[in-house]
Amino acid sequence: MNYKHFFRRVKAKAKKPGYPQFKKKDVNDSFALREPTKFAVTGRQLRIERLKTRIAMRQPLRFTGQTKQATISKQAGRFYVSILVETEDYNPHTPDQPSVGVDFGIKHLATLSTGAVIPANQQLKKHLKRLKRRQRNLSRKQQGSRRRAKAKLRVTRLHQRIKNQRQAVLHELSDHLTRTYQVITIEDLNVTGMTKNRRLARAIADAGLGELWRQIEYKAQWRGVTIIIADRWFPSSKTCHACGQIHDMPQSQRTLVCDCGHVMDRDLNAAKNLDQYGRDALRRDLKRTEESGKTGSPALALTT
Repeated sequence: MNYKHFFRRVKAKAKKPGYPQFKKKDVNDSFALREPTKFAVTGRQLRIERLKTRIAMRQPLRFTGQTKQATISKQAGRFYVSILVETEDYNPHTPDQPSVGVDFGIKHLATLSTGAVIPANQQLKKHLKRLKRRQRNLSRKQQGSRRRAKAKLRVTRLHQRIKNQRQAVLHELSDHLTRTYQVITIEDLNVTGMTKNRRLARAIADAGLGELWRQIEYKAQWRGVTIIIADRWFPSSKTCHACGQIHDMPQSQRTLVCDCGHVMDRDLNAAKNLDQYGRDALRRDLKRTEESGKTGSPALALTT
């Protein structure tokens, strides 16, 4: 067994470093081929060392280059292969629009400062009745029986379907944002704290806000996009975008009505305030950089 990561966690003084364990059946079933000589890909066929027959794949490799590693995994009764390729033909699609503010939510997955609204992606809520029915059917089966194995596979496949549908929407949104805008301003959401609300926990988990944030960050690094994270206590929803007046805005109030005559949807107003927050932050950073060049003091850089 490999104790490398165990000693790394001990050195980092982790509370529970966790001893390495052997793999368990039906739990993260996978294995990796880390030497290019142990596998080969020809068109839509995969050859694995010591395996007499070739494995047919659903699609060929998307990139041309030297294959480095292949990881074969089993999920919900189906097999997948993830192939690492060293390539130079990747097009990052450099964005051409200047900036955008993004307000995440439950009613709408995201509201952009441009006025675009991405509807909520509540896949778990959509399949909840079917999932409950399959789980009840599973609970009636005898432990260790073949019928229980089939019922368990049906539950697992439905979970996998929900996950895939959620991931498809999140990838589409994160890809659109990082392909289109050079600067993206988002809120510093406390997703862990939000899920402690028993009334909103399921909807927040179903939205996948933490995964969406992760996707935006790593895709922004690919394409050289600047990510500005607004302060957690920045009153984006309570501040009037037209005059800057701060209002008392409970969650039930979905429209901001200001004394200056400005009337706007709560989420759109927040997105526009976030976009302005990002623009102001970039100007302040540019000014500090210019002043540091004159005085010789170190420049303050934004966290991206």
